Amino acid sequence: MKQKYILFLIALIISIYFAACTSESYNYDKVSTEDSTKVKDSVQVDKAEIQKIMNSKKTYTVKSAPTFILSLAGQLNIGNSELSLNDNPAQFLEGQNFGVQNGWGISAAGKFPIDQKSGNFRILVQSGFNHFSNAFARSTATEFGTVQYNIISLGTGLENNFNPKFMVKPYVGAAIMGSLVSGKSNYTSSGVASVINIKNSFRLGFTVYAGVEYAVSDRIGINLGARFTNINTWLKKSSMDSDPNNISLRDAFSSPHIPYGGWKNFAFTSFNLGTSIYFGVKNLIFKF
Repeated sequence: MKQKYILFLIALIISIYFAACTSESYNYDKVSTEDSTKVKDSVQVDKAEIQKIMNSKKTYTVKSAPTFILSLAGQLNIGNSELSLNDNPAQFLEGQNFGVQNGWGISAAGKFPIDQKSGNFRILVQSGFNHFSNAFARSTATEFGTVQYNIISLGTGLENNFNPKFMVKPYVGAAIMGSLVSGKSNYTSSGVASVINIKNSFRLGFTVYAGVEYAVSDRIGINLGARFTNINTWLKKSSMDSDPNNISLRDAFSSPHIPYGGWKNFAFTSFNLGTSIYFGVKNLIFKF
C-alpha cells in the first residue's frame, strides 16, 4: 500500500478517536443536584412530590442503541498488489497483473446487535458490487486497449461499535466474502487484436474496515470509512479452457505457464461515504 494511503488511514483513526471522546447522546436542562456520593440515607417521597417531579421541565435524556442498522454506501477503489495498472500488454498476457487499478463500488449492509442492551458487537451481513477499468478516471483508455472487471460479493462477519448510544459512533469490523468475478478485455499486442471474455469465477476472500457514523437524528446518520479487501484470498485457480477467447479467471501459478495465468491477489483499498438508517432507537427520559 502506498505511503500516502497509510498516512490517510492513521489520520482517519485519530480523528475518529477524538470525535468519539467528545460526542454525547444525552441532554439535560438546568439540572442542579448534589453529588450522589454524598447521599447517605434514602428519603420517603409522597405522591404529591412524585407528581411534582414528573411535571418538572428539567429532563435528562439517554438514547438506546439501535436494534437494527441498514448501511448504504458508495466507494472509490484503489488497487493494491497485482491489481495495479500496467500499460504493457505483454505483462497482462503473462499474468503479472490484472491490467487495471482503480474503480468504484456500491454496498449494502445489515447489522444486528448481539446484545440489544449494549449494542456494541454486531453480526454483519453485507453485499456489494465493484467495477474496475483501466479507463476509469481517464479521458481515454490505454494505448493497447481496454480491460475491465465486475465483482458481485456477499459476506458475513462481526463489527464492534464503540459508542452505539452516542451521536458519533466509531466502528471496526471484518468479514468473509464470497465473490463472482467476471470481466473482458479488448487489446492489441504486437499488432494482433485479442478479445477475451472472463466467465463468472467464484472466489473466497476477506475485508477489514474502520469508520465512523454521525447520527443526524434517531432514524438516519452519515457514515464515512475505509476498508481493505482481498477478493481472491482462497480458491485461486488457473486452467485451460476449451475456448481460448472465453476463459475463467486465472489467478494461480501454473506449470507449464498458460496465457493470463499467474499468482495474483485481487486486493484493493476503498474509501466510502454513505448513509445509515437506524431502527429501534428509543429516548429514555428522566425528569427532575
